[in-house]
Amino acid sequence: MTDVVTETYERFYNSLLVQHILQHVRRHTEKKNHVLRNQRETDRKPSKPKRTTWQMFLDSLSVLCDHENGGETVAAIAVERTPRIKPDVTFWIAVNQRSRKGSPALHARDHLVYLLQGLKRITLQNEPGEGMMLDLFYTSVDKAKNRVNNYRKKLQDVLSAVKDRADEPLSDAPDKLLLEIIETLIDENKTVRSLCKKSSDFRSTDAARELARRARRDQTGSWKYICHFIGRLGAWLKAARFLAEHAADFADILSSPQTKIVPSEDCGKFAPPAEMWELETLLSRTLQPYYEVSKDRLDHLFGSNAFAAGSAQLKKCHGKGWRLQEHAEASMARFFYTGNRRFMNEERYIGCSKPSCMCCELYMEILPGALEQRPCHGNAWTQWRLPGPSLPVREEEITILQRMTDRL
Repeated sequence: MTDVVTETYERFYNSLLVQHILQHVRRHTEKKNHVLRNQRETDRKPSKPKRTTWQMFLDSLSVLCDHENGGETVAAIAVERTPRIKPDVTFWIAVNQRSRKGSPALHARDHLVYLLQGLKRITLQNEPGEGMMLDLFYTSVDKAKNRVNNYRKKLQDVLSAVKDRADEPLSDAPDKLLLEIIETLIDENKTVRSLCKKSSDFRSTDAARELARRARRDQTGSWKYICHFIGRLGAWLKAARFLAEHAADFADILSSPQTKIVPSEDCGKFAPPAEMWELETLLSRTLQPYYEVSKDRLDHLFGSNAFAAGSAQLKKCHGKGWRLQEHAEASMARFFYTGNRRFMNEERYIGCSKPSCMCCELYMEILPGALEQRPCHGNAWTQWRLPGPSLPVREEEITILQRMTDRL
């Protein structure tokens, strides 16, 4: 690496790691830092912009094409229009390439072909029945069986923790009743099809509304995670139903599209300098002279256990290693930009199976081309990597990384 690139990388990952640590401390210490959070304009919050029907259509397709275990892959889809080339519609798909077997991109592309063929058949029916929608749903869930069971396991783990608290003498009786309802929902004897359908149906019940109320008042985060995982399990049916209901709106696009995979490459590893693993040194290098940083200052702002919690999380990050990950939506954004590709109907939106992370949102804001804003959960993932070649050798890419660092 050249000195400029090395310095750019180190500044970026210092800043990203500090954001991650501060997010962790805010969520897991007793005292919240309202002063610092309100002063920091770069503190990213979850965003959920209003989406058009087409944007929701792309997001729904992405959900059904994402097969790997939760967190291991994300699928992103964008559609290109090439007026002077036949066929003139291309569905491009990108996935995070983290899989122990096979090619997740190839599997996702093959399933996208199947979904588009099914949606085309729906557009040719005067009154498409429920059965055609359920075919999309069942086929997608069957392909994502491991992913579904992964969510089931995570939900069971959270439920066990909440149930332990509910068994205490002073716990509320409604908590126990709600837990019983949810435990019935995720019974291990249920097939993945039944589990996902029941989870989708659950969201319209009184129990779901009570769960949402408890999640809003929750200080531990457990009820929020229960809401999250049930929502994930119900996402397949919701997506399949939306696609079937709106296929006719896009009959011309679905008539004869082609599908292609966005090329990607192994991102390799980043070796952080040793001083990144001492929290006080990391904070000083990154935040001074903008903020006074010390162990006492951090504990004062966030609570008495803040520095210890941050140090433990930093050690955990180090233990995971630093195999960098090119995120699917950022890869798609760069692919369309560098290839000067035209989005369908000039609606510059990239569909994705999950809300974007902090870095993906920043990257798509800074990348020239004015992409439409996506939903974003605001989390800082420390192993995020700038899409493209192994090193950002182009001056424009170095500038983008520097601007992202300034925003972080």
